[in-house]
Amino acid sequence: MNKKAIAVALSSALALSSFVGGMSVSAEESSESVQRSTITIAGTDPSSLDPFNTQTATNVFLWCAYEMLYDVDSDGNFVAVLADASRGEYGGYDHEDGTNKYTVYIYDYIYDSEGNHITAEDVVFSMEARMASGEATNCDAWDHCEAVDETTIDFYFEREMNYVGDLNEYFARTVIFSQAAYEASESGFMQDAVGTGRYVITDYSAGLSMTLEKRDEYWQTDESLISQNHQANVDTIVYQFISEEAQKVIALQTGTVDLVESLSTTSLGDFQEGGSFDDQYDVYSYPDNLTCWVGPNCNEESLLNDINMRMAIFYAIDADGVTAGLGEGAATRAYTVGNYKYPDYNTEWDTTEDYETVTDNDLVQQYLDAAGYNGETIRIIAAEMANASTICEIVQQMLLNAGINCTIEVMDYPTFTSASEDPSAWDLQVAYMAGNSYVVSVWKNVFMTNAEQYGLSGDENLLTMLSSVLTEEGHTEEALTEFRNYLIENAYAMGLCVDFTNVVYDVTISSLATNDMNAIIPGGCTYTAE
Repeated sequence: MNKKAIAVALSSALALSSFVGGMSVSAEESSESVQRSTITIAGTDPSSLDPFNTQTATNVFLWCAYEMLYDVDSDGNFVAVLADASRGEYGGYDHEDGTNKYTVYIYDYIYDSEGNHITAEDVVFSMEARMASGEATNCDAWDHCEAVDETTIDFYFEREMNYVGDLNEYFARTVIFSQAAYEASESGFMQDAVGTGRYVITDYSAGLSMTLEKRDEYWQTDESLISQNHQANVDTIVYQFISEEAQKVIALQTGTVDLVESLSTTSLGDFQEGGSFDDQYDVYSYPDNLTCWVGPNCNEESLLNDINMRMAIFYAIDADGVTAGLGEGAATRAYTVGNYKYPDYNTEWDTTEDYETVTDNDLVQQYLDAAGYNGETIRIIAAEMANASTICEIVQQMLLNAGINCTIEVMDYPTFTSASEDPSAWDLQVAYMAGNSYVVSVWKNVFMTNAEQYGLSGDENLLTMLSSVLTEEGHTEEALTEFRNYLIENAYAMGLCVDFTNVVYDVTISSLATNDMNAIIPGGCTYTAE
């Protein structure tokens, strides 16, 4: 059991107590917070300081050294950072309904750690650099942006950005930096960094460690405009890159590190209540952004083009059994493609009577008979990530037990991507998908962005319903449930599980601050006397 209560705090651009990711782990008894000198974290080597790779939670150092126009809070709302919330109808930006143009305003006093003045031209340069980097996933609506004056930027998209969370990828996933500093960098910021954040990366040794130091001067001097994640409550942040599970445990036991970003459930015993080190550490477990789900190939080239085969497979898979097979506390159930961490998730989906909650061998046989199944082999593919290999093995055994012949192939991600685009190369995927702060954004990434891959581009009703539920007006509880039910009625997908990440941290850390991907923001954490 965790010894600290988990509290959900809504972010506010004007409140110093905000926790932008929405999660804070607070001490049961309040203690006076202090400025800490150093925190040492067992983290994951990012391989480079690539400022464009903001999709990976392990690259949380980017949120320390750099800043974006906005952060995103626990309800998916924007929290202005570089954007000047005092201007514009929407707290830092303007938009006229029916147009593809969005006008963003920034402060006129933004400076990076080397004293470069950040202007609208730098925002344009940063945006264009990311779009050209190959890291700008889910940015299919991008057109261009232009500097109007030093503090005003006009953004143009190929369509009106009226889907829920539509602007997140652009306004809250693109770090802003000085064009002059970027062009002066011999590595293009791959091995060095110059940003507007509260910290400066003073050392990076690939495979070993990274050190960040608090800036002597920070551009935003109005404390009322600095949210919790942009505080600097520790002077020095040291990341020790430790990949081996046993070494993480030893580092905690010997006091070499103060916090481990990710520890498997099987290694938590010493640090939980009743463990040998329970007086020194606390544990915070949270669900991953990614949802593991089963995606069928509905193209004509696959046996799963037949809805009866899809229904048979889904009723043969026991998602509770998949979760149990991963080990106690390692994951939780998913009842759609998306999980309960998102604010638009409906917990009533957890109790519906369909293949998401029911395993029925009699129904499996009925659907197999209706499909005319004669023992053909179903090809299951997955990418090498998270628990994909183990889940594939569990699913394979469940299908074999139900009389469905199948093979599994787990491959590196580029190979998986290539295979997914070939409708003749696979029948079923065990896949992971995330989204920008909403369940509907996860659905968009699967059923709109990848509709052709899954053979769904011909279902106009699916795309019409999804387009509607993605809008602010159509984003209602009833419409969400209707769309989820449509996925089930057509056997287009089955949610399996959501992995848990376990953070182990020193008891002198009185609260944890996280971004919207649940990555720990060290400067925003609060500390008591060591």
